[in-house]
Amino acid sequence: HEEDKLRTVFWGFAGQPLAPQELDRISTVHDAAVDASSALRLRLDELLSRVEVAALVQRCRALLDEAAYPRPSGAWPAIPWPPL
Repeated sequence: HEEDKLRTVFWGFAGQPLAPQELDRISTVHDAAVDASSALRLRLDELLSRVEVAALVQRCRALLDEAAYPRPSGAWPAIPWPPL
C-alpha cells in the first residue's frame, strides 16, 4: 500500500534486530523491485501502481538501513483507531 502503516502484530518485535537471512531476503526483494526487467518487478507492475511499487522499495531500503524491525512513529495512535 502506498500509505505507511505499521501492523500491530509486529509491534512485539519493534526495534529488535533483523536476522541476517531476513536482511538477505529483503535485499533480494529490493534489488528485484528496482530492476525494471526482473520477473518480480514485471509482475509487481501488473498488480500495483507505480506509487505502491515505490513505497515497497522505500520500505525495503528503510529496513535495510535500520537492520531492525520498525517502531511506531508517534504520528498516529499506538493502538488501532478507533479502538473496538
